[in-house]
Amino acid sequence: MTSGAEPDQDSRARRRLERAQERLQERFERVQEHLQERLAQPLLRGWFHQVAFLVSIPAGIVISIVASGAKARAGAIVYALGLFAMYGGSTVYHRYTRTRATRLIWRHVDHSTIFVLIAATYTPIALLLLPTLWATLVLVVVWGAAVAGITLNFFSMERRGVQVAKSILFIGIGWTAVLIAPVLVMEMTPVELALAASGGVIYTLGSIVLLKNKPDPWPNVFGYHEVWHAMVVVASGLHYAMVFMLVTGR
Repeated sequence: MTSGAEPDQDSRARRRLERAQERLQERFERVQEHLQERLAQPLLRGWFHQVAFLVSIPAGIVISIVASGAKARAGAIVYALGLFAMYGGSTVYHRYTRTRATRLIWRHVDHSTIFVLIAATYTPIALLLLPTLWATLVLVVVWGAAVAGITLNFFSMERRGVQVAKSILFIGIGWTAVLIAPVLVMEMTPVELALAASGGVIYTLGSIVLLKNKPDPWPNVFGYHEVWHAMVVVASGLHYAMVFMLVTGR
């Protein structure tokens, strides 16, 4: 009995050892793949948005607290959450994903939250400056377009056609303001208009940089993607100042 059981025990032990070796090999390959991907990326990849994410937390709290009135506070909170989501998703994707599966998930999040921030930026503008009917229409359009953009992310993100469609949608939603320009000119101060327009222009130019993959000044340190990220930080800073002025009643 004993002699028959020993081979079975040895066999099970060998199988356990083989499975452990396989798991160890898989983990090693994942770590190796992650290191290769990180080494292939520019040195500053993700750092701009990580810093912006850390800043967005107190900035969002402040703008929500100082907002004057229920509509202003609601708009400020939606905007702050959009800012937090966009920079948070980008930070996790570019800095902290470790496997191909998690990178794919967070890439979807990263690209989707760009649409969320655009719609969130329109929310305080619509609530505070537009008549009820126009405010409702604008919010339906921009949030509906944001949902459409998020839906596009479920398709292959590597396909050129999907990338072009998303870039067009980014720019299209961003410049919805042109449709309500007469109201904005009457209701906003020159400073607020300048902040809104300049932020929109920088976002647009950044989208073109991302689509064309250039300029790519220092590929190993500060490439075209870092140019895009830097432009997003500048544009969102301008829009934050604009929203801050709106929700505090200037």
